[in-house]
Amino acid sequence: MRSRDFVGTFSICALLLSVCAYGSASWATDTTQAQASPLQQSLVSAQQALYDATRNKDVAYVKKAVTDDFVLIKTTGESADRDELTEDAQNGAIQTPPRMYNVQAVGLNDSAAILTYDVVFTDKKPRYQHISSTWVKRGDQWKLRFQQSTPNLFSLGDE
Repeated sequence: MRSRDFVGTFSICALLLSVCAYGSASWATDTTQAQASPLQQSLVSAQQALYDATRNKDVAYVKKAVTDDFVLIKTTGESADRDELTEDAQNGAIQTPPRMYNVQAVGLNDSAAILTYDVVFTDKKPRYQHISSTWVKRGDQWKLRFQQSTPNLFSLGDE
């Protein structure tokens, strides 16, 4: 009976070690994957520059950073266009730099890509959002063509 206890205890220890080893390997993989690709770095820089321009009321930059036929789907489901986006910039709709995380970029071809990320706005409601945007490359500059913002579950209580 004692050998069974030993075998049972040994089996449980081996199982726990396997689970820990798998968890460590998966953590290492996630850390490696967290390194941004050149495409992701370019799109994140372009998005952050657009947020900065809105914060700094730089309407001219916002006009250059988005396409003429830009479409925004707001968290309410309503749509907006380039003029409304530049009006937001003129009014300084963002006053604190938002925090982006869970960023992913997918290239569609040489001149189009999708950027998705979660973001926290400390001075805007809903505070927590998931954003998907389509970027097109014109010359050597990425321009925002489409963006959709969806409230994150963390923002359900935001008013």
